[in-house]
Amino acid sequence: MSVPSPKATPAATSWTPSASATTRTPHCLARRATSRSRVTGPPTVSRSTGWMSLQKGDYLVIQTADIWAVYHVTDWEIVDPSAVEVIAPTPNDPSAGATGRFITLTTCHPEYSAAERWVVYGELDYWAPTGHGVPAELLEVPS
Repeated sequence: MSVPSPKATPAATSWTPSASATTRTPHCLARRATSRSRVTGPPTVSRSTGWMSLQKGDYLVIQTADIWAVYHVTDWEIVDPSAVEVIAPTPNDPSAGATGRFITLTTCHPEYSAAERWVVYGELDYWAPTGHGVPAELLEVPS
């Protein structure tokens, strides 16, 4: 299996959640689920410049006060708002419990509508203390 080349995207460097489901810290076994509204207010998550432009293999880099968490995108889909299984500890498999370290990003779709949800899934590659420098995935320029 080849390793995708790291890419820094606007989503990796500037995305800010407006609400979060009950989640664990990135390095714990389980998933982190975060949502962002695109129905009210100015468009803060656009398809062309935000995390909705992420593709499989792209990196998601989350910074907290103490750590950097580096995830890679594993998949995305558009679902009905009732599809709560997308934020299960193992996404789309509520009966499995926590089987890995996942992140799930959700937003309303299409923009300015709550008819559907755009969902991006990722899996943790590694985490590191913020005092150890910036992850390499943020330093490389996308081609």
